[in-house]
Amino acid sequence: MAAAAGGVRGLRMRAFQIWGATTAVGKTLVAGGLARAILTTPAAPAAIGDAASSAATAAVSVAAAAAAAAAARGVEVAPKPPPLPRTQVAYLKPVQTGPPADHDAAAVRRAVDGTPAGAAVGTTTLYTFEAAASPHSAAAAAAGASGGGGGAADASDGAVLAGVRAHLATAAANGAVALVETAGGPLSPLPSGTAAADAYRPMRLPGVLVGEPRLGGISVTLSAAEALASRGHDIPAVVLLPGLVPRDEWEGGLLAEAAGAVREGLARRGLGGGGGGLGDSRGGEGWAPRVMMIGEPGGVPPTGDLAAWYGMVDAEFADLWRYLVAWEAERERSLAGLAADAGRVFAWGDDLTVYEAGKVGAGGKAPPSGTSFHDSPPLSPTGVRDAAAAVAAAVAAGATNPPPGDLTRVTDGFGSWWTVGVGHGSPRAAAVTAATVGRYGHVPVAGLVHAPAVRLADALLGGIGAGWAERVFYSDNGSTAVEVALKMAFRRRLTDLGRNAAGFDIRRGSEGGGGGSRRDPPPSVGVVGLTGSYHGDTLGAMDASPASDYNAGQTAWYVARGVHLDPPVLACRGGGWTVATPAWYKAPHGDGGADDGLSFASRDAAFAPSRAASPVAAAYAAHIDGVLDAAAAGDPSRGIPPPILGALLMEPLLQGAGGMRLLDPLFITTLASAATTRGIPLVVDEVFTGFGRLGAVSGAALAGLTPDVGAYAKLLTGGSAPLAVTLASAAVFDAFRGTSLTDALLHGHSYSGYPTGCAVAADTLATYPPHLVSMAAAASTSKPNDDDTDTPGVPPPPAAGIPGAASAWWDESAVAALSTVPGVASTTVIGTVLSVEMEGAAGYGGGRGAARAGAVVRRMRAEGVLCRPLGGIVYMLVSPMTRREACVRLLEKLDAAVRDVCREGA
Repeated sequence: MAAAAGGVRGLRMRAFQIWGATTAVGKTLVAGGLARAILTTPAAPAAIGDAASSAATAAVSVAAAAAAAAAARGVEVAPKPPPLPRTQVAYLKPVQTGPPADHDAAAVRRAVDGTPAGAAVGTTTLYTFEAAASPHSAAAAAAGASGGGGGAADASDGAVLAGVRAHLATAAANGAVALVETAGGPLSPLPSGTAAADAYRPMRLPGVLVGEPRLGGISVTLSAAEALASRGHDIPAVVLLPGLVPRDEWEGGLLAEAAGAVREGLARRGLGGGGGGLGDSRGGEGWAPRVMMIGEPGGVPPTGDLAAWYGMVDAEFADLWRYLVAWEAERERSLAGLAADAGRVFAWGDDLTVYEAGKVGAGGKAPPSGTSFHDSPPLSPTGVRDAAAAVAAAVAAGATNPPPGDLTRVTDGFGSWWTVGVGHGSPRAAAVTAATVGRYGHVPVAGLVHAPAVRLADALLGGIGAGWAERVFYSDNGSTAVEVALKMAFRRRLTDLGRNAAGFDIRRGSEGGGGGSRRDPPPSVGVVGLTGSYHGDTLGAMDASPASDYNAGQTAWYVARGVHLDPPVLACRGGGWTVATPAWYKAPHGDGGADDGLSFASRDAAFAPSRAASPVAAAYAAHIDGVLDAAAAGDPSRGIPPPILGALLMEPLLQGAGGMRLLDPLFITTLASAATTRGIPLVVDEVFTGFGRLGAVSGAALAGLTPDVGAYAKLLTGGSAPLAVTLASAAVFDAFRGTSLTDALLHGHSYSGYPTGCAVAADTLATYPPHLVSMAAAASTSKPNDDDTDTPGVPPPPAAGIPGAASAWWDESAVAALSTVPGVASTTVIGTVLSVEMEGAAGYGGGRGAARAGAVVRRMRAEGVLCRPLGGIVYMLVSPMTRREACVRLLEKLDAAVRDVCREGA
């Protein structure tokens, strides 16, 4: 399991963001001081320590120490070129309000004009608004003055970020250091109204937080630090400027202690050191944000020439600059060795990809500096002015490769194993998490109760469980949720058969625990399931599926428990939707033709209720009845008693790990009906398919099934916290009523009812479009239109009353066209899921199809899209919040990659 050796790469981009705890704290003074230091200070990395020791350690090479440490671990380290003694500076103020005389870019220009290399500093402002107000108010005022244009609509978040990207790209191409100064505090709004800390989060630039030095500044500064930390921002340094405070006020208010109090406050809150906080990008100890006081009290004149003040503090800003360079060098070094370290300590994985605090790099090597990891691609910018105009035009024209040194947004095309629904590092989820951890920590629902668990249960029973579920059991992952579901279903089935939890016939006496007889061994209990199924990696869930690499290939304990039917599979083949039938159907019926009831004008046509009276339905029913009758009979010739079929367990409609197989809905409903007739409880494994994954509330709802038990996870929390739930009907719950200990559901899960998971899940469900989480909302939709959702661009609900109708994220006609490409066996699309099956697949792990799928995945990664293969199948899925225009771009990339691979015969 050795990971590929990593190597240290030279930085492609050097950029820092300057934040203020609030307004008027000296952000622009710090920007000017740093610009002067960058121009005049040799940028050799210094070891990071206290301010008093920085001068003595300035000559220590962090790069050399990193190389030695990495070499000791057996990691090959590429030589790192030394930074230039003097470097150009590219200053950017994305949004500026107020009269031109007060513009920050002009102040930075004045700060450097007196230096020998002042001409090497470029200053740029993207958006200016005349009103001296918050950016969103100033933009609104500008829009009103111009009759609706030139305001917030032009300065959208996407446009602002595109402008920043353009600036960073230009700076990197020129070998310049980029300084990006924000406006106001971290939660001050941009023109759109989005908080700055949220809007700039995709850039993930390391920053300097300029604190409030005045009375009350400790609280203001720590609050700003928490706001940035909760959004994943790295802040290697916090700077206080006492010069903004009159000397008598400084001394009388004991403000000299502010730096120490801020430093201690950061440590107390885990915002430094080894806790993964503001300054801890390397995941090690000793990297708390460095808190510095620069200058003397009363030293900054309120107006006029600042040259004298800068002359007094240039050495301190040089010290700050050396620290930032060293911090950045250490961050790069640690990322370069992260995959190698993981290969040494993890119990799995040998082709590791670096993902650290939003940074991605492939193959265990150092990631490109500034690569940001997201679940949706960048929007094409519009209305970007000045420095951003060229990049905006290039993006609008379809350019996909960013200039050297640019930030690259990477699309999470597999939803981080199907979990991410509200975006990576959602600020809203982060706020809910922080509030709930602060309120509860962990309180299990074991003789205790808390509000998040009750609120979520109500939301689930009134939403995805409406009409059938009355009880909720909490666990932490899908596999456990399935095992709990099987316990529930088995108990219901055994109770109906007059047996206790262990399977003994309680009507034959009172011997043994729970009142059953032990004279005769109980029959075995198994499931009715489907081939190609996957229900989890715990031992019981493994036994519920037929033999595969996932279970029989993993443990000698595996025993297939039950009977598994081979289902017909619906897919788009050669441009049309058809059902591929298994051997049991073909033997008596043949391959059929255009009028065999297995070919459809659209996917939705396969859900037509009229199919229930077709010859295909009769054939399905006859096969299912034969299999279930044979299983119930056992093997009398060998003395094997008939087993108890304790549950029908299936992934309704779409099998995920089995290859994104869309099952013929007619077969699914026929099988469920046969099970119900025999008194076999229906358990739906909707760990993958629930909460909008298929463009509907659930797969069961889409297929028209009424479960007895259901297991849910994945999109439940949107990828922000581990949580799973098992929902049960009243009849299932009643099967656990009794007087004996063994009558109860004895499943003591440590994190049952985890408050943070429950709170995040409840908030996530409230964030999704209502028709994807609520049966009532889905049923009330009368017609689809783009105004039915609060999220513009997210697919609207389908018209109510149409069987099989689901919200569509992908262009289904384009997906159908892709199925006609030579080398493509089929395509499948439903809801948020899209998959392409390559010809020549030979099982999960090999074959020509698998090789082609791997080649497609590699090409997609080169295009900035992370997707995964399942043998010979390539799939992508998006979140319920993804806009359709983003799906258009993703599909265009996948289409091109598939066609190229098939044409080349990879």
